[in-house]
Amino acid sequence: MVARRVDAVFISFYENVDRWYNDHLDDDSARPTWREGEYEYADDDTSAEARMYRECATIDGRRMDFHRFLSWAKYGTTRHHRRYDPYGITHLSGSYYRSFLAGHGYDVIHVNIGDRVVVENLAERYAPRFVLISTTFLVETAAISDAILRCRRAWPEARIVCGGLCLVELERSLPTEQYQRLLWSLNADAYVSSALGEEPLVTMMAANGGDLAELDLPSTWVRRTTGMARGSARDERGLPIDEHYVRWGRLASDTLYHTVHTRTARSCAFTCAFCSYFVNQGPLVLEEPATVERELEELRAHHPHVRSVVFTDDTLNVPAERFKELCRVLTKFDYDWYSFCRVQFCDAETADLMADSGCRGVFLGIESLRDDVLRNMHKAATKQGYERGMEQLKRVGIPCHANFIIGFPGDVPESADDVVEFVDRFEVETYTASPFYMSPATPIEKERAKYKIEGAFYHWKHATMDSAQAHRVVQELKFRPKHAVFSTEEGGNSFWSEIMLYCNGYDADEVRALCRAFLNRMGRSVAADEYRASDEYRELKRLLDKVDMPDPPVSGYESEPVAAAV
Repeated sequence: MVARRVDAVFISFYENVDRWYNDHLDDDSARPTWREGEYEYADDDTSAEARMYRECATIDGRRMDFHRFLSWAKYGTTRHHRRYDPYGITHLSGSYYRSFLAGHGYDVIHVNIGDRVVVENLAERYAPRFVLISTTFLVETAAISDAILRCRRAWPEARIVCGGLCLVELERSLPTEQYQRLLWSLNADAYVSSALGEEPLVTMMAANGGDLAELDLPSTWVRRTTGMARGSARDERGLPIDEHYVRWGRLASDTLYHTVHTRTARSCAFTCAFCSYFVNQGPLVLEEPATVERELEELRAHHPHVRSVVFTDDTLNVPAERFKELCRVLTKFDYDWYSFCRVQFCDAETADLMADSGCRGVFLGIESLRDDVLRNMHKAATKQGYERGMEQLKRVGIPCHANFIIGFPGDVPESADDVVEFVDRFEVETYTASPFYMSPATPIEKERAKYKIEGAFYHWKHATMDSAQAHRVVQELKFRPKHAVFSTEEGGNSFWSEIMLYCNGYDADEVRALCRAFLNRMGRSVAADEYRASDEYRELKRLLDKVDMPDPPVSGYESEPVAAAV
């Protein structure tokens, strides 16, 4: 097979599969990099291995995250774990940049989920000038390093460019010299340290060779023989959002899952003290509802198999009147949809519009139920406001995933009681409680003296709690609620995993049951034969056998380029 020349391969998510037990890999890497077996870890142990063990199932000494666990339970192998992997939902970054660059005449292959095996297979089919790697979904520099290493081996002649929010966060968190040394060690040719990226990407691709250091590349670090240097002193200017939405007609249907991500805004309307999203994204920019309608019309016209949409907006329902307009737009389509939701702004009319327009699940960033902590967080919310909104969402039957932060300045261990009471009273389907993460890139960094904060990241203390207490509280919270089911990002069971189940036909009670089966195995080791003999396994298998989840496409395998003009 002769590799087809393309302008770029865009990898929107890369997984280091060698950290897991993968019995679908036909080589020695089926052995995981983690120690196999059962171990004891203190509840306040924040090491990567302790977190992984506590948040994963261990079967015959083999650790499995949520989607590997479900694959093993249904098929007896992790071979089909991608069917349950929330990263199988088509990512916005890949769809957007592919359609954007196609509009400039460039042939770009989008890879929705990359790993070393996918990269090796792609190298036999495609010969790109550039390999573009998004870091937005990557939380470990080791995964970025592995992605670059594998792509460098597969395409030694290609320019490797990394971008995405992980880089933006790192640049804001680290001293400049340390950040430069990190970029140098990762060994890509350029790093777009911006939440945008359109201008530098187009500039690089238009140059068609030559020295990247000679180009005017805003918000970009370029590799030179003497080290890393800024490609331009200026920062990138954002493009008009109403002119640059996803042109779905430029994408091939066989590269899209039946559920896709999209957006109606950039950045966030709020400035929460624990969050870096609005800082990294820049000023809030909103699409007109008419633009959203045009995009959905194009999606429906070109890809009738797509039946669900996930909005990535951090605050889709703010401003409130605009959100009502968006819901009225959505009533014109037959899509199920999912989103983040600021529940304190949900009144009766809004809840009715959400239900009528196809809302099938929302993520609620509640974070705390103590009004003093909410003020410290700059959340623009109160417990009473949350309660009013929850009453409306539950009245119309919209499933909810609630998120809580344990240990933010002002918080105390006893606040866990409030969480348990709240999620059970409102029959929240699933919830996550995470220890406060003290990132230097967030606004709380400027209030260290006020709250007597010491330390950073996973290790900190302040006037009312410390990180060890927060980790212990989270461990204690897992099994306390009677209705709501605890889920965790670390083990791959999150709101996004729940969306994967909802959009394939499971109802709220069934999703809770699947999540609870995994919760019952988290941080525990069991022999496979013993587990298969249990009533819990038999019920789990019955639920999984109800739905044959499809394999998500490994985007980029279509045989012909997609037309650029739509």
